[in-house]
This record gives sequence, structure tokens and C-alpha cells, in this order.
Amino acid sequence: MIQNLSKKQLMVEMKLFLEDKDRGISIKNFCELAGISDRLFFYIFREGTAPLTEETQRGLNRAYKHWKEGKIRVMKKRTNETYPDYRKEPVQPLIPMSKLVMTNTGFKVQNKPLNRHDYANFDNILLKT
Repeated sequence: MIQNLSKKQLMVEMKLFLEDKDRGISIKNFCELAGISDRLFFYIFREGTAPLTEETQRGLNRAYKHWKEGKIRVMKKRTNETYPDYRKEPVQPLIPMSKLVMTNTGFKVQNKPLNRHDYANFDNILLKT
């Protein structure tokens, strides 16, 4: 279970969310889940002209938690219009990750799957490429 983020953590995570081009959900659909308009989202996180209120913070926390846990999928209508939908069973978007780790005996390769939507586990290099 993912805990709610504080105001500062939410600002950092949402800025990383905005920069990520392969996030899998559009800003419009994410804002629909959060219950806010996409204009307000851009005013808060891109321009910094609107305050992050408690109500907005609750909606964003809820939507971000569900998206991060894999409960959300993006569906497409016959008119090519997309909309967010909740899954019956969450499916986390895992990607393979390899790291070189230095131990007492030398270097070792560490292979483990990581959640694609968890920005706390990624280096900045992965987000920019």
C-alpha cells in the first residue's frame, strides 16, 4: 500500500510525472481521475501560479496512488477518444533493471524488476532517455 505524499513530495513527483513522456496516461485523463481540470494542473505544476490546495492534493494523491499501483488502464472508444478505467485486478507495469553493485568481494550485477511508475527508484538518467 502506497502512503499519501506530503505537499513537497507531491510537487516533486508531479514534476517528474510531467517530464516523463512514456508515462502511459495523458495529463487530461490523469486530471479526470484526480477530479481537477488540466488547466489547474498546469497552473500548479508547470507555471507555479496557482496554490496546491488540500482538496486538490487529496485528489492528486488518490489518482497517483491508483496509477502507480496499476489499477488504472487507458481505454479507447470507437471514436479514438481515450478515457481512464479501473481494472478489476491491478497489474503493475514492471520493467527489467540491471545494476552494477559493489560488494566486499567485488562488483556484481543485480537484476530485479522495477515498477515503471515509481519515480523514487529511478535515476535521472533513465527519465531523460
